[in-house]
Amino acid sequence: GASEIPECDILTAGFPCQPFSNAGLRKGVDDPRGTLYLECLRIIGAKKPVVIVFENVKGLMSSKDKKGNKLILALKNDLEKLGYDVAYQVLDASDYQVPEKRERLIIVGVKKELGIHFEFPKKMKKIGLTLGNVLNIPENIPNQVDWKLSPQALKLVQLIPEGGSWKDIPYEFLPERMKKIRDDMKKYHAPNFYRRWSRDEICGTITASAQPENCGIIHPVENRRFNIREIARIQTFPDDFLFIDDTTKDIVAMYKVIGNAVPCHLAYVIGNAIRKQVFNGQRKNRVLGGDKAYLFGLIIGGGSFGSSKSSFVINLPYDDWGNVSKNPVRSSEIISDIVNGFGPVIQNVYGLNITPHMSPKQWQITI
Repeated sequence: GASEIPECDILTAGFPCQPFSNAGLRKGVDDPRGTLYLECLRIIGAKKPVVIVFENVKGLMSSKDKKGNKLILALKNDLEKLGYDVAYQVLDASDYQVPEKRERLIIVGVKKELGIHFEFPKKMKKIGLTLGNVLNIPENIPNQVDWKLSPQALKLVQLIPEGGSWKDIPYEFLPERMKKIRDDMKKYHAPNFYRRWSRDEICGTITASAQPENCGIIHPVENRRFNIREIARIQTFPDDFLFIDDTTKDIVAMYKVIGNAVPCHLAYVIGNAIRKQVFNGQRKNRVLGGDKAYLFGLIIGGGSFGSSKSSFVINLPYDDWGNVSKNPVRSSEIISDIVNGFGPVIQNVYGLNITPHMSPKQWQITI
């Protein structure tokens, strides 16, 4: 339940994409997994984070609910009812320094009370994103094992040149079902099975199935799938991120894990944009002394409202602790930390302004 999820400023969710994916059957809300986003809404309503982030396939943009309404608009309306300003956009990961042409829908909601409409980051230059740059992996990097192709797939792959696809396979070598498609390409919308990207191209979307028929998973010059480390690099996982590859079952599972992931660098770019726009870069990575940390705890969880109910008064627990006259240095440090360091975050997130009270034993938060 919601009680098992800790309080948070940002909540991210990626409800199952298969019901909306172009690579799947596109059952949408008729697939039981297609209504799991309602569970996401339930959790958001219970936790009320400052920011929510959804990621899904672009097929969600055209999916409809059971009433025939576009699901994306229904979802936007639901989030607005929960008190969020909503922005959404289909992003191509390769526009954000990811070596993969991967289009995904990103939805960002910010609490309306903050008065912030999220702006998606601008596209970046595509530098060093071709497979030739990605596949140059030192031998000592782990997880360089691949999921073996079936005998039939291996025979077909051997007939496809670098940069080619199944369309380059001589007709007489095609399986019967592929001959049927080749005979009427217009009817079958000219599918691009067995795509073999060249080293001069940016890779296409890595999918969880990792099948040659529905994604470009074939190595440019070696007759095999990309190995685990290669697809991890395409998805911008760092080389020190380790995957389990002890058995064939493990190896297959890792292709699924990586194929389902949000590219790490795309997640970083979006997260950084949220930090700058919503939290204004004011959060600082620092370790506080015990007395200061305790005071901040009091600010969030202790004290009592003033008589006007427009102020929240914090009573310090000890006469000497933070006493302006007895310990001016420490009290000055505490005031500085609250007003200059912690104050902007409280203001941005909770709409409160922190000001120090001149009494030796009190600080005051005023609305």
